[in-house]
This record gives sequence, C-alpha cells and structure tokens, in this order.
Amino acid sequence: MRVLLVEDDPVIRENFVDMLESERFDVDAVASRSAAIDLIDQRLPDLALLDISLSDDPEGGFSVCSELRSKSQTLPIVFLTSHAGEVDRISALRLGADDYLTKDVSLDFVLARVHALIRRLGALADAVGEAHTDPANLRIDEERLVAHWKGRRLDLTLTQFWILRALAGNPRKVWSPNELMLAAKIMVEPNTVVAHVTQIRRKLQALDPEFSSIRTERGAGYRWVQ
Repeated sequence: MRVLLVEDDPVIRENFVDMLESERFDVDAVASRSAAIDLIDQRLPDLALLDISLSDDPEGGFSVCSELRSKSQTLPIVFLTSHAGEVDRISALRLGADDYLTKDVSLDFVLARVHALIRRLGALADAVGEAHTDPANLRIDEERLVAHWKGRRLDLTLTQFWILRALAGNPRKVWSPNELMLAAKIMVEPNTVVAHVTQIRRKLQALDPEFSSIRTERGAGYRWVQ
C-alpha cells in the first residue's frame, strides 16, 4: 500500500517515513504542494497524510486535499498539522478529509488512525452493496457508494456517506458521535464526527433549503426523523 506524506519539516517527515516503512508501507514523502501534485498526476496513493502549511505556502495542504478528492471520493485523507483551530478543522473536512490530527499526538496514535482507515477500505471491498430508498426521498446505493436526495446526487466523502447511511438506516435511533464513528469504520475524535455531521447537513440543505431530517439531540447525539 502506498502512502503520500506531505510535510515540510525534514525531521518530522523522516520520523513518519520511518514509522510507515516499519509497517511495510511504501511511502512517497514530499515537502511542497507542487511536488505532491506531480506525484498525484502520475499515480494516486492509497492513503494521504497532509500538513496544512508547507514552507511559504500557508494553505498548500488544502490544495493537495482538493486535488486528491477531485480524483477519488474513497481515498483516505488525514491532516496531520500543528493547526489546532476549529476553523482549520472545519475547512479540512469541507474539502473532503476523513480525519484531522494535531502534531502533539504520538506516532502510535497516528498509526492507529492509519490502520483504522485501511481496515475500512478492506470492509468496503468485501461488502455486497444494494440500493435503499426511504420515505424521505433519500436513496442510498451501497454498491456505488453514492446517495441521492430527491433525485439529486449528494457530493459526499466516503466517511460522510457511511455516517448518513447509519443515520437514515435507523430512523429515530439517537446516535452518539462514538457510534457514528464505528458505523463509518473510522477512528476519529468526537468533534471530528460532529464536524462531518455538520457538513452532511449543509450539503443536504444546499440541495433542499427545507431539509430538516437530521435532528441534534443535545447532549446525546443525532437522529434521523421523517
């Protein structure tokens, strides 16, 4: 499995290369947006680890994320950055990232996240998909991993697809962020799940301003209502 690592700090980059290679990953490690884009144009990785600020390119990682997501909706993308602000986290998830970690976490923690995303890919490969339609005009196609609302396709990342599938597949059940994390076959922080739900709701409201089927249950989680 090939991992794209985009990190401008040479010490951090070397540490992560060593960690990933010790787990038998093939690693393409670069320090700039342009170098990353060149590699993506040649061959898509199986998973990407991205920093946000790249030397004199303060949002270079965001550009790389956009390029990756434009080419694949299922490729796992993880931001690994010193930016701890909520605005940057939301921006990353809006661009299609699956997870957002800060650099104060341990190498083992990052590796656990990587393996969780890889397990999800394996689960998807083994899944036998089918299409479902519910009375609220949502159609979910598990074979193609796409969803439509009132006949219009939703632009969802893979993580968002599985979160929506869980919510809509079990109407009236209140899902905690941890339960949605397990349903999406990922390992992320609860506030990352919350940010994903926010993005799902916004995308549905962009297609239908009157959409209100995802209800927030304060202190408990979320539920799908008809």
